[in-house]
Amino acid sequence: LNQKADSLRFLSALRMNATFPYILPAVTLPSDPEIEVMDAGIRDNYGLETSFQFLNSLDDWFKKNIKKVVVLQIRDKSKSFEPQAIIPSVFNRLKSPIGNIYGNFGRVQEYNQDQMFENANRLLGVEIQWVNFELLQNDEEPISLSFHLSELEKQQILKALNRDDNKEAIAVVKNLF
Repeated sequence: LNQKADSLRFLSALRMNATFPYILPAVTLPSDPEIEVMDAGIRDNYGLETSFQFLNSLDDWFKKNIKKVVVLQIRDKSKSFEPQAIIPSVFNRLKSPIGNIYGNFGRVQEYNQDQMFENANRLLGVEIQWVNFELLQNDEEPISLSFHLSELEKQQILKALNRDDNKEAIAVVKNLF
């Protein structure tokens, strides 16, 4: 069955991971039947599930040919399982059920990804090293959901690269070579 995968436009593939309801449209894959994809990040926001599936598909090759896999993860914020304080109001009570579902997607992904990482370490038979880079946005100056970064946002990213934790991650990557 020819699904015309070679007809998928590059920008459409990029946009599949950046759709937001009412802001960016869903992407229709050039398949038969057509498949509509919206916000691939809602299920795998950091792409780790996809990465671990890829690693799993090549596990025999990895066992024969390599000793270590390095997973670089670039995050906009650190893992946080702390509950958020909610100001009691009628509006918050109305949005709470939907907000809780959406808000917990990230937490569920974090738990699942930690479990996948542990399983991959155990099952692949090669060492897996995890290196994190984190932006750690602050609430006073959040970085917008935009394809264009302002000068302030660019400065925030450069500043984040100079934090001790990110300098350590850079050193780890440099020492790999």
